[in-house]
Amino acid sequence: MASADKQTFEKGAIVSADSASLIALAAEVAKHDEKFQRVKGVKGGVKIPRSVKKPTVWQRQNTGLLGRRKRHDTSSTSFPEDSEEAQSARRATLERKAKMYEMLKRSGGEDIPDHLREELLVEFDDPWRGHGKRIHNPANPFPVFRNQDAIDKEEWIKDATGEMVRAAGRSLGGPGYSQANSVRHYDNTTERRARGVGFYAFSQDEEERARQMRELLEMRTQTETSRSKHRTLKDKRREEIEARKILIRQKQLKSLASTVAS
Repeated sequence: MASADKQTFEKGAIVSADSASLIALAAEVAKHDEKFQRVKGVKGGVKIPRSVKKPTVWQRQNTGLLGRRKRHDTSSTSFPEDSEEAQSARRATLERKAKMYEMLKRSGGEDIPDHLREELLVEFDDPWRGHGKRIHNPANPFPVFRNQDAIDKEEWIKDATGEMVRAAGRSLGGPGYSQANSVRHYDNTTERRARGVGFYAFSQDEEERARQMRELLEMRTQTETSRSKHRTLKDKRREEIEARKILIRQKQLKSLASTVAS
């Protein structure tokens, strides 16, 4: 029996099947085909809903910015700003202001007509308004206002650029102020950083600093002496090489002349 079944299912053999088996096979194929079409959504099947990912911080829109943009668009459309008359009016205003500031740049604020002076925001007669009315104190965060009488008594002159400045020669820091006292020298002890190879820290003691300076001068003299000596030896070596080249060239010419003569 086993040999008969083996012969029945050999390669190329025809297997006999009844109608019930074929119907069951067709139903199974149709079932799998319908499932496949439903998953792919080809024949109007329901697609599998995908989970909506939460947008990241970089993808979110600023609600305040969007609202402000909408209000700006609404307000800009309510006025005829894009009309030719508005554009020409703005252009005329800009040209008038450009001419005014060009006049101010050339004259320095002296030859200004009265009808234009009223439109300016700069008081040329009161230079203290734009030159140091406030004094800033680092210890006090609030500005300290100077006395108006002291400001009026100050002498103002016009510098090379045409601006009004305080007269030179006035004491800047009080009666005991000196320009030499305000010079701040370099102090390597106040810094915490890695310095280069060429950095040399001098001593704070005057005698020790003088000794260090003498040592540096001696080292410089030795370096210059050795450098000049090396340069002399190098030049001498170059001269010997040039003389040897000339001698070899003469021997070659003599050998060539004897060869031609023979």
